[in-house]
Amino acid sequence: MSDDLIRRQDAIDALARIAREKFNLSNEYNQYLAGLTDGENAIWRLPSAEPDQKWIPADNPPETDDYILLSFENYSVPMVGRYEDCNYYVGDETGPLCKQDIFVNAWMPLPEPYKEGRTDA
Repeated sequence: MSDDLIRRQDAIDALARIAREKFNLSNEYNQYLAGLTDGENAIWRLPSAEPDQKWIPADNPPETDDYILLSFENYSVPMVGRYEDCNYYVGDETGPLCKQDIFVNAWMPLPEPYKEGRTDA
């Protein structure tokens, strides 16, 4: 079995579907529904599988010159870059993106690099 991420609501819907199919409105079904509510509450209390990172508008630039992920107003593929001296740059380039008519509309911090054997990813 793979360790794929699923949405919480999908898990709850799957449990309800199993209950309907297995118990088919019998007396046990009502008892199962009570337990399902407990299960639903437990699922909602699980930590989110969604990344915590969100895009930050470009007019709110990072405070460090660390590498970041850049999104563009007029280019469809995000790139790794940096913000320094009031300009955004791709990678180690020395020319600011605005001089190349590429306009950053948002950015986000890069995720932690992969480390073999890590179980929290």
